[in-house]
Amino acid sequence: MYGAGLFETFRTYAGKPFLPARHVQRLRSGCERLQIELPRTSPARASGCDMDCPELREILDRLLRANGMADAVFRYTVSAGPGGAGLPRGPYTHPVELIVPRPLPPEDPRDGIVLHVLGITQASAARRMKTTAYVNNLLAWRELAERTCEAADEGIVTDEAGGWVEGVVSNLWFITGDRIITAPTDCGVLEGVTRGWVAEEAARQGIAVGFQVMQPHSLGEIEGIFSTNAVRGLTPVVRVADACGGTRWEGRTPIHPVFSALAAAYRRSCAGAH
Repeated sequence: MYGAGLFETFRTYAGKPFLPARHVQRLRSGCERLQIELPRTSPARASGCDMDCPELREILDRLLRANGMADAVFRYTVSAGPGGAGLPRGPYTHPVELIVPRPLPPEDPRDGIVLHVLGITQASAARRMKTTAYVNNLLAWRELAERTCEAADEGIVTDEAGGWVEGVVSNLWFITGDRIITAPTDCGVLEGVTRGWVAEEAARQGIAVGFQVMQPHSLGEIEGIFSTNAVRGLTPVVRVADACGGTRWEGRTPIHPVFSALAAAYRRSCAGAH
C-alpha cells in the first residue's frame, strides 16, 4: 500500500544470468532497509552467499524451458505483501516474490542512440534503492515517448540545477580524454549493477573514473557518451537533443576507443556469464 517493494531486472546470455549475485545482493540490501523479511525458501536469501546463485539459476532455467526461450529478460519483484491501513510499526513478515520473463528487446542501432534532455527532474535521495515506487521514472518515460518514436532512444533526467544526472532506465557515462565520469549516488542516481561493473573494468584497464554531475556548460569537454543498464549493457550515444529537437551535443566518428575497449570487455564477460 505504500510502495514498499523492490525489483531487479537482468537478462541471460546462453541461458546464464550475468552478475546474478550482484542483483541478489542489491535486492537483499533493499529488503533489509525496508524491513522486508525474506523467507528461507526465497532464492534471494538462499543465493545470498553464493556467487553462482544456484537456486535462482534453477528457477530461471525452469522459466526458460516453460516459455520455450533460449534467453530472456527477467524481472524479480519482492513486495511487502498484504497489510492493513496505516504505516506499519514492525517488519513485513509475509512478502510476495515474483519472477517474470519477457522476450529480449530488439538490438540497439549499431551506430548508437539519441539522448533527449527531459524537463522532469530527479528525486533526490542519499542512497537510492530500486523500489517499485517508480512514478518519477514513469513520468519521464511518458515525456520521452512524446519526443521520439525511436524505441531505443533514452532520456536525460536532470537535477534541480539542470545537471545531467542519469537516464530514465540507465546510468549515463561521459568520456573526457582517458577519463570517464558518471553522477555520484548521493545525488539520487541508482547504483546500477552494470554501472558498478564499468567502474571496476575501467580501473582494470587503467581508465580513470570520476563521480560528478555533468553540467551542460561543460559539453565542449565531452568526447563521448554512453549509457549502461543490465538489459542493453553498454550503448553508445550519437546525439543529445533538446526539447525542440535541436542538437545539444553530437558524437564523433568512429566511436570513442575508450567506449570500444569497455564494450569489448563487457561482451567477453557476458559470454562467460559469471
